[in-house]
Amino acid sequence: MPSRPTVLVVAPANEALRGYCLDSVAAAFDIVLITGTAPTWERRCIRDVEIADPADEAALLTAGRALAARHTLRGVVTWSEWDLVNVARLAEHLGLRTNTPQVMRHCRDKAAQRSLVARHRVPSAKAMTARTLLEAALAAETVGYPVVLKPAAYAASIGVSRVTRSEELPGAFDFAQAGAEQSRESAAVLVEEYLEGP
Repeated sequence: MPSRPTVLVVAPANEALRGYCLDSVAAAFDIVLITGTAPTWERRCIRDVEIADPADEAALLTAGRALAARHTLRGVVTWSEWDLVNVARLAEHLGLRTNTPQVMRHCRDKAAQRSLVARHRVPSAKAMTARTLLEAALAAETVGYPVVLKPAAYAASIGVSRVTRSEELPGAFDFAQAGAEQSRESAAVLVEEYLEGP
């Protein structure tokens, strides 16, 4: 029976959150893994592992090269939004098909997304980037209340709030900025038009 193709999975997350993802990949592929800590529950799905912090690009590349030396890799995948850019760089480095790191940066940076959407005339919510409360206030007045404030480059709806009037803006800006400061890509806040509906 021919062997199955081998896929490199980076940062599988915890079992409760993403165990089903690893299980579904393991149903069709042999898996080698790069993870920040020694695997526990992942062991049922994997053939090999390298321990490396996916946020450390040099460590990730070293771990990826080590696995590629031991296995013929057919692809690299992650479901960690935080690691998309580094995983794209890893795939490029290993000569595997991937979206470019620039595309992945745009997936992570909502302000860049909005700029590209506007440039290509795709209908979307009006949005402006703010780095200070004053810039956020000017953006909210320009866009028009209600607005949504959110980190320009973070995930999981962290730091997102709806603001219906100017008095709510300082608290919402602080909340969004606290989330933005946790991001690897941008500490900016996005002020965007609130669109009601499905």
